[in-house]
Amino acid sequence: GEEKEAYALLNSVPEVQRIDVIAKGTPGEAAAALARCNLFLGNDSGLTHCAAAVGVPTLGLYGPSFPDIYAPSGLRAHHVRTPESSAELINFSGYDPKTLKHNLMESLSVEEVLRGVAELMQRP
Repeated sequence: GEEKEAYALLNSVPEVQRIDVIAKGTPGEAAAALARCNLFLGNDSGLTHCAAAVGVPTLGLYGPSFPDIYAPSGLRAHHVRTPESSAELINFSGYDPKTLKHNLMESLSVEEVLRGVAELMQRP
């Protein structure tokens, strides 16, 4: 369902530095492709956990959820999250995830992601 957005991002990367596995292949093939990466940035998804499992430095990007429970684990895995907590959103008057008009990831800054990458890449 998000192929259009994925291809827009993929096409911004020089061709020699990208691997197109968007909506293609088996889980094993995806794991093999991920194992070739120098770094993986991903949302709360199976691919993020797969990248961490194959030993790729992995930074999980989380919205107002529970990354301490759901984020990938391991020495080469780290996560960053938005400053809002899920409790803040859920307890907000009028909160309805079906009608939410803004992206829950908007408050996660590029600077915070870059700090997360820098911290992750300093690990052995």
